[in-house]
Amino acid sequence: MVSEINTVGIAGAGTMGQGIAISCALAGYTTKVFDVNEQACSRALILVEKVINQLVEKGKITNSASAEALGRITITTTINQLRADLFIEAIAENLMLKQNLFKQVEELNEGKAILASNTSSLSISKIASGLTDPTRCVGLHFFNPANIMKLVEVVAGEKTAPEIIEVLKSFAKSIGKVSVLVKD
Repeated sequence: MVSEINTVGIAGAGTMGQGIAISCALAGYTTKVFDVNEQACSRALILVEKVINQLVEKGKITNSASAEALGRITITTTINQLRADLFIEAIAENLMLKQNLFKQVEELNEGKAILASNTSSLSISKIASGLTDPTRCVGLHFFNPANIMKLVEVVAGEKTAPEIIEVLKSFAKSIGKVSVLVKD
């Protein structure tokens, strides 16, 4: 069971994935963002840097904190880069896409990663249904913009292990979020 999170993998380099990546990197986590679209990756790199630089301009973080956060973020089109303690998907709201992605990431991480979905409309239990170990699958729903909004919903599926919920509540706190447990 993962009790310590050091590396966060994020699928989806759009607005939500970018915001989640910013929050994770600023909190000190090695952050890997994956997207199948090369243009989305290029755009995400520019926008993430812009947001972090704006934090420096507003006096919210130092230049060195900015450089450190940016140094923690990797953006790639290679799914094999998603080896992580915690995986968060922020892709299109399509059950089959999410299920396929989760199967790939579960296998890539040899069943050791926590698999979290940012979905707000699909069942975590259904997303987890095709996994070898559905106890490691959970919802972690950020609100937009993810790097600013403080609330995060932690969603337990039918088979989500209670320890996973506790780890995610601690993780949310570590990135400056307030978590609330909600039903699937």
